[in-house]
Amino acid sequence: MGFDKEQLLVISRTDGLNKKIKAFKEEVLKIPSVVNITNSTAVPGYPNNNNGFLMEGKSNDQNFLMWVNWVDYDYLNTYKIKLADGRAFSQDFASDTANVIINQEAVRRFGLTDPFNVRFIQPARNPGEKYYYNVIGVCSNFHYASLRSEIEPHVFMIKPEKWDWTGFITIRLNKDNMKQR
Repeated sequence: MGFDKEQLLVISRTDGLNKKIKAFKEEVLKIPSVVNITNSTAVPGYPNNNNGFLMEGKSNDQNFLMWVNWVDYDYLNTYKIKLADGRAFSQDFASDTANVIINQEAVRRFGLTDPFNVRFIQPARNPGEKYYYNVIGVCSNFHYASLRSEIEPHVFMIKPEKWDWTGFITIRLNKDNMKQR
């Protein structure tokens, strides 16, 4: 599957937490059976959206479609998605809010010989405004939809703290401590 699906508890419709997600995560991590917790706009089986990106140095007529998942810094660790190259997001780098992690399929399909020297461009809502994203990591391919579905290009982006909705919360549990409270 490309990720570890065992011992995951996924909570949807968590919008009541909105601006309290950081405090919620801190409290949940105090529970002995909790290994990790993450917040994201999508989870395997429930994709968020398929967005078109431009790529710096390529024609503006060329559109690169990728499944987008806005995540926090703990997503890859919580789902145990392996990095094939580069690094994961880190709060030690303020610039990571303008960085992305793509999957191996995006590298293959877009013919990227050096993905770390590529900048993806996302058009903004205001005409002429654009957001630029550097690639810092390439994760191994993983199944995000049905196992029968073809693996598609995927991009992870850091979810802005100012957003007032949470999407999904995923908690990884330690099966050896399940009876503890």
